[in-house]
Amino acid sequence: MLPFRGLRFAAPSSELDRLVSPPYDVISPDEQVQLRELSPHNAVYVELPQDVPGEPGSRHRLAAEKLVEWRRAGVLGADPRPAYYLSETQVTHAGETRRRRDLLAAVMVEPWSSGAVLPHEHTMPGPKADRLDLLRATHLNASPIWLLQREQMAGLEHAWAATEAMRPTAEFTWRGEQHRLWVVDDPATVDAIQAGFERSGPLYIADGHHRYETSLAFAQEARSNVRGAGATLATVPWADDPGLLALPTHRVLRGLESLTLEEAEARWSDVFHGEYYPIWENAPAEQIDAMVQQLPSSGRAAPKTNSCSDRICAR
Repeated sequence: MLPFRGLRFAAPSSELDRLVSPPYDVISPDEQVQLRELSPHNAVYVELPQDVPGEPGSRHRLAAEKLVEWRRAGVLGADPRPAYYLSETQVTHAGETRRRRDLLAAVMVEPWSSGAVLPHEHTMPGPKADRLDLLRATHLNASPIWLLQREQMAGLEHAWAATEAMRPTAEFTWRGEQHRLWVVDDPATVDAIQAGFERSGPLYIADGHHRYETSLAFAQEARSNVRGAGATLATVPWADDPGLLALPTHRVLRGLESLTLEEAEARWSDVFHGEYYPIWENAPAEQIDAMVQQLPSSGRAAPKTNSCSDRICAR
């Protein structure tokens, strides 16, 4: 886990809520339009660029041109020294306020077989091809992958303690979330954090498998021709951070007319546990709300297993 020279918006904190963007894979077409309308400098122009009408495949070139334009105009600027970035996010969920602390750093990409980073899901070729073309064009990680670390490290804890007496480098509120960021480039602190990771165990990937594999493919083809090609941007919280919240992904299965519910239960009983809840066609809204409320309660009461103790098993 390495320090790096971040490329950051030069705008004051009061304008950052119009410039930030979610990762590409959670942006709907409608949201993409909304983000583009917020500012001509919104990160979505690089994170999820659009083709010029009548020019299919032009989006990656346009993203690269945006980066050149923004850097020339001073919209973006690189920090002068390699640094780690401490990020704090405060959110309210189910009436409870949570504060999560993350480290932003560059992680060296290695094949899964090395065991340095452990995956939990398969990837698809389409998204990886798109991300690789974007990376080839921009040489930029516009959004981080998300890794979890199991160990608490003294150097990182000391860095967090020091930030409590410092004003954040940037702070803003976005969609009800309060974000604060500190740039940590003091050589002694940087060395202590880096040494802690060198002595720690593997990291566990929670989200960003496609971006990780894309960065690995780019590193193998770019080698020493592109500075920094061997690493990718990562957000790294402590796995036991009390502010860390991982919610399940609920899905509705359709197109199973040829398979009865009883047959599905019998076929998938080794990997799924099923429970019934009274929902019917045109059920009233309060019945749906009651089911949604029951889901987290059932999840908290479910027995824990050790079948996935060596990796993250839920996105």
